Amino acid sequence: MSEKEDQYPVLFYSHGAGAYPQQGTLYCQDLASSGYIVVSIGCAESGMYKLKDGRIARMSERFIDDLNKYGQEYATLITPHMPQIVAEKLEKEKAIEISHTLTSAPAAVNFSKYVVLQSEDVRHIADHLYKMNSGDMESIFKGRLHLKIGMGMFRHSFGGTTATIVTRDDDRFVGGVNLDGNMLGAVDSDLKKPFMQLSTALAYNTNAFLLETNSQETYFVIIDNVTHGDFSDALFAFTNEASRGTRDAMEQRNIITSYTKAFFDKYMLKKETEIEALVLTVLK
Repeated sequence: MSEKEDQYPVLFYSHGAGAYPQQGTLYCQDLASSGYIVVSIGCAESGMYKLKDGRIARMSERFIDDLNKYGQEYATLITPHMPQIVAEKLEKEKAIEISHTLTSAPAAVNFSKYVVLQSEDVRHIADHLYKMNSGDMESIFKGRLHLKIGMGMFRHSFGGTTATIVTRDDDRFVGGVNLDGNMLGAVDSDLKKPFMQLSTALAYNTNAFLLETNSQETYFVIIDNVTHGDFSDALFAFTNEASRGTRDAMEQRNIITSYTKAFFDKYMLKKETEIEALVLTVLK
C-alpha cells in the first residue's frame, strides 16, 4: 500500500446480474488511482466468482428463473410506452408514474429479494473491514482504512439496485452511485442519503420515483449515445460494434469516473465540489 497517506477512504463496487467481480476493474482502478481503496465483491446466486478452493460459483437456477420472469414482466409493462421511454427523458410526473408501476409490479417485487441477499453480502464484508482496520483480524489494512468518515458504494446494473438498498439501510455508508441499474426494493423509500444515478434516459424514466421520495440530494445524470454495457468494462471489451453506443469510449470512461469521484469527494471527503458544473469540463 502507498505510504503517501496514513489512511484511505473506502468504496465498494459490485457487478450486475450474471456478471463477475472483475467487471468493473476499469472504474475501480480509476477510483483507486484517485486515492480510494475499492472493494469489489461477488454475490451468491446472482453472479460468478471463484471460491478459495478453486471452485467457480455460478448463478443459481432459481435466480435465473426469477430473472426471466422479471424480464418478461418488465418488457410487457414498458411496451405501451415505446419508443419514448427508451429514447427521451419523460416529463417528471410521467416518469415518476411509470417508474412506480415498474418497481411495484409482482415479478419486480419478488426479484427484489436478491437485492436483500446482496446487501447482506456487502454488510458482511464491511464488518470484516472494520475488524481488519482495528486489528481484530490480521491484515495489511490495520489502521489504514479511513472509516470514521463512512464508506461509499457504486455498482453497475442490478448491482446499482443493491447500492440503493445498502445506502438506505446501513448508516456506515454515506451515499451511493448507481450505474444504469434499476432500483427494485426501494420504491416509496426515503434513502435519507445523497444519491446519484449515471444512466441512459431509460434508466432515468424507470427510477424517477426517487426524485419524489428521497429527502437528500438526488442526482440523475443522463448520458446519451451509450448502451447499458457502456457503464462497465464491456465499454472496451465489446467485439460486436452493434452492442456499443456511438459515444467515444474514453470520453464515456471519463464521464463516469469524473462524476463518481466528484460525488464521493463531496459527500465523503467534504471537498468543495460543484457536481452540476462537471458537464462543462468532462466533455472538453
